[in-house]
Amino acid sequence: FSTPYLDATIPVIDDSQGNGNGFVDPGETVSIQVPLFNPWRNASRGVSSAHAVLTSGTPGVLISDDISDYGSIPAGGTGLGDSFSFTLDPGAACGSSLQFDLATTSSLGKAVTSFALRVGRPTGPAAPVTLTRTIPGGLSIPDATYAGVNDSFAIDQDLEIADLDFRLDSLTHTWVGDLYVHLKGPSGLGMGLIYRPAKCGVKSAMYCSLGTNDGDNFINTRIDDSSVHDLWAAGDEAAPFTGDWLPHLNSPSLVENSYYRSIDPVGQLSHFIGQSTRGTWQVRVEDYMAGEAGTLNSWSLIVTPVAYQCGP
Repeated sequence: FSTPYLDATIPVIDDSQGNGNGFVDPGETVSIQVPLFNPWRNASRGVSSAHAVLTSGTPGVLISDDISDYGSIPAGGTGLGDSFSFTLDPGAACGSSLQFDLATTSSLGKAVTSFALRVGRPTGPAAPVTLTRTIPGGLSIPDATYAGVNDSFAIDQDLEIADLDFRLDSLTHTWVGDLYVHLKGPSGLGMGLIYRPAKCGVKSAMYCSLGTNDGDNFINTRIDDSSVHDLWAAGDEAAPFTGDWLPHLNSPSLVENSYYRSIDPVGQLSHFIGQSTRGTWQVRVEDYMAGEAGTLNSWSLIVTPVAYQCGP
């Protein structure tokens, strides 16, 4: 872990030299103030002043004022410096992301923090986009190996996520209760979405036993925060589990069977909201028990992106 440093938060946009709608549009000259947050709790770690330099590697961003100076920022507090300025090329694509790096110097040391702005004004969700990874020849899942197997999917499309579903288009395995399926995004955020599905009524009429679902295969199995179906307790009669299902940590049966005291109060996949699809996504599949083999053949991200409009 690194020592806590001054961190950039949501910039304040002033586009009064352009159309004045409060967003960054193509061809505009924009001033931004970038608040810096001091994460320390100890009052002795307040800073008396800070200096920041703004850069961007995004084509079409021309920074004319790249320096800002900040006054005192107490521990646990936020400070606002003077404005940076940049001009955006008129040909910038509406909805595209502008990437910035902010190098700060203070008594907490030197650090670089990053943030992004989108071109245009968000207008709500756009039509869903399905991004599919088909693995040539399939990827064998090692039997009884916790390290599992990883598959990577590099995505060039830069979409801001308003909603995300994950789908196993084809994973063949003769005992799905052995399996743990994990999704990791380009930012490093990752989560287990399917974990050793159970069969209910094995020990008692109401009890569900971890890993006992001996159903075959996941075919078009869609993990969706808005589903009402509990995959963990579905049983082998639901194989091949086609349709929509709750993510693992949203499964109410986990609490009912005393595996966890509580479940995630929000949809697991909602933690990706606001992030970009661009970058490398990874799926990891682990097989926890010996005796059954499987293959990961295809998987998809079903993205509802944020729609953007440029102009007044």
